[in-house]
Amino acid sequence: MKKTSIFTFFILSFFTAPLFGVEFEGFECAEKSRGFHLMLGRGQAFPEFLGADIETELKRQHKSSKLVRLTCNSKPEINLEFAEKNIAGKTEQVLAKLSVKFNVTAVVNTGKKNQTLRLNHGYLAKNLNSPGEEKLTQHFEVLK
Repeated sequence: MKKTSIFTFFILSFFTAPLFGVEFEGFECAEKSRGFHLMLGRGQAFPEFLGADIETELKRQHKSSKLVRLTCNSKPEINLEFAEKNIAGKTEQVLAKLSVKFNVTAVVNTGKKNQTLRLNHGYLAKNLNSPGEEKLTQHFEVLK
């Protein structure tokens, strides 16, 4: 499998297909950051959208890959950047950039056998302070 792949989606023009038969484990640790997940523009179905995005990348590398189980290993890593914006004559801080990274373990069926992979899957939402210009980039990294 490739080590790293970066691809870009526009927040409003990409929809997640449902995943059937995938087990999700340990995502209770990400519950407190649910508001940030919504800001990514990937929908409300978390962790399903994360699983779908990971499976999409796995299929890019091996067409018969099927995500079987996805386990959250730790709380997501969240970074925020703010920009100043003049609102009604006042300078205020508004969210401009949001980065969320998930450390997960995926069990993947490659058609012949199951393989276990440690992954980082991250999202970088830019231009959040510019309506209509929002951009979401995903970063997929196989750790081992």
